[in-house]
Amino acid sequence: MQETYYDIQVAETHNYVTVDGAIHHNSGKSTVCVTEVFRRCAEIPKCKDGYRRSRWAIVRNTLPQLKSTTLKTWNQWFPPGVAGIWRESEKTFLLQVGDIKAEILFLPLDTPDDAQRLLSLELTGVFFNETREVHPDLIIAARSRLGRYPSKAMLPKNVTYWHGMIMDTNPPSKDSWLFEQFEVNKPEGWVIFKQPGGMDPKAENRENLPPTYYEDMMNGATEDWIDVHVHGKYGRSLDGRAVYEKSFKRDFHVVETPLRAINSMNHNILIGMDFGRTPASVIGQRDVLGGLNVLDSLYVENVGLKKFLREHLKPLLTEKFPYGRYLVIGDPAGWAKSQLSEENAFDILKAEGFAAVPAPTNDPDKRIAAVEGFLSQQVNGRAALRFSPESTSEGMKHLIMGLDGGYKYKRKKDGSYETSPAKDQYSHDNDGLQYLCLGANLSGGALMGQKRREVTLASAAGWT
Repeated sequence: MQETYYDIQVAETHNYVTVDGAIHHNSGKSTVCVTEVFRRCAEIPKCKDGYRRSRWAIVRNTLPQLKSTTLKTWNQWFPPGVAGIWRESEKTFLLQVGDIKAEILFLPLDTPDDAQRLLSLELTGVFFNETREVHPDLIIAARSRLGRYPSKAMLPKNVTYWHGMIMDTNPPSKDSWLFEQFEVNKPEGWVIFKQPGGMDPKAENRENLPPTYYEDMMNGATEDWIDVHVHGKYGRSLDGRAVYEKSFKRDFHVVETPLRAINSMNHNILIGMDFGRTPASVIGQRDVLGGLNVLDSLYVENVGLKKFLREHLKPLLTEKFPYGRYLVIGDPAGWAKSQLSEENAFDILKAEGFAAVPAPTNDPDKRIAAVEGFLSQQVNGRAALRFSPESTSEGMKHLIMGLDGGYKYKRKKDGSYETSPAKDQYSHDNDGLQYLCLGANLSGGALMGQKRREVTLASAAGWT
């Protein structure tokens, strides 16, 4: 892999648990990881007996894969009889090079039940090989066993050392726990390194592969398979097709810092709203260049509309957009009266001080087309539809996860896909985004020309 991998590693502090991931295919990532294990062994401070002692677990999900791939890679670089001793019965390599004495345990761990095998171990580090095949519960179990060897009694006084986990993997699907951790949650200490794709001019390890290696791989393969195994991209979900798989690009459409609202009488705050027992509001605003900025998103499960407005949406607007003028573009179905009340969703919005109009259509294709229209445009070289980052709120995190693969067409038993997106946890705020885009598209048209009551938080009764 590239030298920057090592530069970043060296800069890390001792006594710090980190989880590092590397993704690509046949690019030498496993070789780099086993040599990284050796480097860590060489950096352990000397124990009182003068040796650098450590204990590692190298994990693959099945024993056959462990023997046929991971162990072979290890032995290629650290041959038994040269770099140490192999104990077959214990599946342990005793690494002995200079003043290094390390135990390398090779463990097949497949299911959460296998976590019990980790709980008695005292480890320095763990290397998970092909991590997308490993259950996340095993990652949690492994972390609890780190930093236990060598013990304080074995080391000179006040000496600390690095302990942690490294991983490699081919790219998982976007609905995997790996994607969520490394690309969405991004907890402190979790770092991912992405190698260039196999056809990229900067592709790594090409000199050790046949000249037409990747070209031969692509012959007859599906586009999704090529994206994962050649280009090093995240894969699609196995149970559906993302609605915006061709148009939404996280790196292009999601900005790095939260977008700020324009405090101007000419720039209303638009709120695309989906009703029902999981109401959702996607808050946006047209910018001075004509683009649409999605500032925040909010959805709450199993609440009525009044409670949603009073306890969730109004407090959010008060905190983040206190001087805005608001216009709700809602699901047209909200005109229907409830069986238990003569009051409909738009009556409730009006009573709560909101100016609200129905979206011009509830046709799923037209709603999706409104979003696609913005996603496909650029304004002065940047995206016409921009989203505040996941760090803005849990609602924004959820909305972006939906855009990036969670919101999808379900696969049918015959292999084809449904014609409308699935109604699930990702549909509510994505519906709200569609109503927002429909409203933003009609600025100056029928929607914005309707008679409405523009209000501010300061003048809306009962908001303070």
